Amino acid sequence: MYSRVIQSVILLFTVILSSSAYIASVQSTSGHYAKVGYNYNITFNTLDYIQNYNDYSVIIGWTTHPIPDPISLGAFVGSTIDLTSIGQVTTGYGNFSTEVFIDPAKFSITTVTTYILTAAVTSIVGASLETSVRFVNTTIIIEPQSSAHTAVHCEPKVPALNVQ
Repeated sequence: MYSRVIQSVILLFTVILSSSAYIASVQSTSGHYAKVGYNYNITFNTLDYIQNYNDYSVIIGWTTHPIPDPISLGAFVGSTIDLTSIGQVTTGYGNFSTEVFIDPAKFSITTVTTYILTAAVTSIVGASLETSVRFVNTTIIIEPQSSAHTAVHCEPKVPALNVQ
């Protein structure tokens, strides 16, 4: 009888230790506008998954279209995030944050504009090493460089991909 209990406990720990999480959504948590020429903080939320789930990179796309296309990055690619270099390939349940640079060469706006940020997350799943690309998105309001409004919670003109 005790051997079955021990086997069950070992199996439970094996399942728990072999599970990981995947990026399920992205959001802006600052509550402020982004500003062209500055970094802007975004947060990736993760969910547990029963198998190994490794997210390796995120490609950030942008569009002003009000409805995101479920299989498109949008009008242009803004940046990429190497999850290996910031230590976020295998995550647990929860979230992590990073910054995206609002590049003046790509955001030539003269008024406050609502954009949809679409993140294409590349992953490898399970023992079979199946590859996948998932799309998650959020809405971010961006103000131009010359705007009279002051963007709060922005860092000056340095592209950054560091976890905070």
